[in-house]
Amino acid sequence: MSNRDTAATVDYHEATKHSEQSTRASRHFLDWDNKPLPFKIYRDLDPIPLPRSFPANDLPALQAIAAPVAAPVARAEGERIPDLATLARVLDLSAGITKRKRYPGGEILFRAYPNTGALHHIDLYLVAGDLPGLAAGVYHFGPHDFALRLAAGEGELRAA
Repeated sequence: MSNRDTAATVDYHEATKHSEQSTRASRHFLDWDNKPLPFKIYRDLDPIPLPRSFPANDLPALQAIAAPVAAPVARAEGERIPDLATLARVLDLSAGITKRKRYPGGEILFRAYPNTGALHHIDLYLVAGDLPGLAAGVYHFGPHDFALRLAAGEGELRAA
C-alpha cells in the first residue's frame, strides 16, 4: 500500500466518525476524577531549570509582526547564538503556562497554544547544538516546572 492509497483510511474514518445525531443523542460526559495528567512527566530525567526572568523588549509585539511590511527593524549583523534566557523566553511564549484558574475541584492551566482542553497534552522537544549553558542534545520542555530534560545527548544522536 502506498501513501497515496487512502481508501482504507477513508473507510475507517467513515465507519468510526461521529454524526450530528450521535453527538446529540450521546450521554457522554467527562469523568473529572479520571482525567489524564496534563503534562508528560519524565521521572528518571533530571530537570535543568530555565531562567524565569527575561530581558526586556522595547519593541511592541504588533510592531514586530508588522515590521516586514512597514519600516524595517534594525537587525544585528552576523551570527547570534541564543543564551539560556533567550531560549527560555521562546519556550515560555510558545508552549508555557499563560494563566492559572482555580475552581472548587482543582486548577486549570492555560497554555500558550490550545490543547484540547488539557485532556491530551502536546509536548515540545528542543533539538539544540551546543549553546551557552546547554550542551547539544534533544530536550523535553516541561512547562509544569519550567525546565528542560535531556532525552538524548549528542553522542547518542551521532551514533544513531
